[in-house]
Amino acid sequence: MAATNAKTAQEITGKQRTRNFAKKYGNVIIFACVFLAGIIARPAAFLSLNNIIGIISQAAIAAICCLGMTFVLMTGGIDLSVGYVLGFCTYIFGWSTVTAGLPVIAGILLTLAVGAVCGLLNGILV
Repeated sequence: MAATNAKTAQEITGKQRTRNFAKKYGNVIIFACVFLAGIIARPAAFLSLNNIIGIISQAAIAAICCLGMTFVLMTGGIDLSVGYVLGFCTYIFGWSTVTAGLPVIAGILLTLAVGAVCGLLNGILV
């Protein structure tokens, strides 16, 4: 009976080690697999400078939003309005520069002001 309990304890710790490893490095392993699949499928196109710049520029907006959300999550909160505020600010920038004819700098300043007001209202409501 004691040997069975010892074996069960070893299996549990092995399962726990596997879970801990997956929690710690799972995202890195998945990223590496997708990266390798892209290299294998089309090495010349995937590793081109234009493709790498495109990937980085598309990920920049999400990375900036994630950076802000990191601080919210560290304090034990959660904010589901980030995507909506981002979309609204994108609309405001497009409207102000294309439809209203404001210069780009003025559109950026207006967009930052609208984003700040949305954040202030959200903070007050929370």
